[in-house]
Amino acid sequence: MLNVAIATEIAGEQGRFAPIVSKSCEAAVGAGRCPLAQELGPSTVVAWYAVVRADEGEGSRLRIEFRDRSAAGALIETRDLVFSERDPSDVRWASAGAVIAAFVAARDTRVPNVFGVVDVRYAERPGEVDLSWASASLGVGARSGDKTALFSAELLGELVFERVFVTGRNTTTGHEGSSAQNRFGGRLGVNGAIGPWRNASFILGGEASAMLPSVDIMFLDAKAGRVPTVEFALSAGFRYRF
Repeated sequence: MLNVAIATEIAGEQGRFAPIVSKSCEAAVGAGRCPLAQELGPSTVVAWYAVVRADEGEGSRLRIEFRDRSAAGALIETRDLVFSERDPSDVRWASAGAVIAAFVAARDTRVPNVFGVVDVRYAERPGEVDLSWASASLGVGARSGDKTALFSAELLGELVFERVFVTGRNTTTGHEGSSAQNRFGGRLGVNGAIGPWRNASFILGGEASAMLPSVDIMFLDAKAGRVPTVEFALSAGFRYRF
């Protein structure tokens, strides 16, 4: 669950209304999910800051700014609230908390982001028999969590074309031979992302691929190895979103 820090900026006010906003927000989304910004520890990480602004403590007009991860973070969106003179002061500030709770709840239930995947790869394994793989794939992925979230997960599905190259050398005669085989199949992957910055994240994932046909590697009239139909792999990296 992602949390939102509550802060108020009101002329002549010393933070008296922030607890009202926090309490109202947590009544809707759960205890501990709308902490006061002034009580956060130096190592505490939140997904958003909700900064409630007003020209005076009565709160007849409130503006809520939702910002990314800090009070000075990128502005995500704003909400403006206007109240009549008949509305009690505490009700006004509690209403701000309810609006913040709705913002959080909407992101908790948001449909995963769907995106396209284009992947081109090349790998080599040198040895007495050299192997290399070149592949291209197209697919789709689904991401859980808002793009501004600290943690997110991705599920990827791809259709893959792969060409396997095999090169062997006879050290006695100096002769060299090579062959290649086209393969087709699919790849399913899962990634976990940790994004300490807005546009950058560390990626750790795993994948399984099923490719046909399998390839038997023959060298000097003997079987030297095999490229299997099903393979598993782990990956790690760094991603920057433009």
